[in-house]
Amino acid sequence: RDVYKRQADAHTASALAGCSLSAAQSALEDFAAQGLLHAVGPAAAEPPAGPAADVPPQYEVPGALHPMLRALLAAQERPA
Repeated sequence: RDVYKRQADAHTASALAGCSLSAAQSALEDFAAQGLLHAVGPAAAEPPAGPAADVPPQYEVPGALHPMLRALLAAQERPA
């Protein structure tokens, strides 16, 4: 199973980081601007209108970063 293919949004980032939703969204946008994440799904192509505008964009790690993240995880992960 490839843990790097998981998607996250501002709600997930907010819960994991313990910060506000707006701070999480801002951080995700900053990471995307730096190429560390990219937006996926319908909101990535064009901002939705109407009720769909309330749905935050999803983000995922670009495939080029997967090998580096695997190595980092292997080096730093603690046994359960």
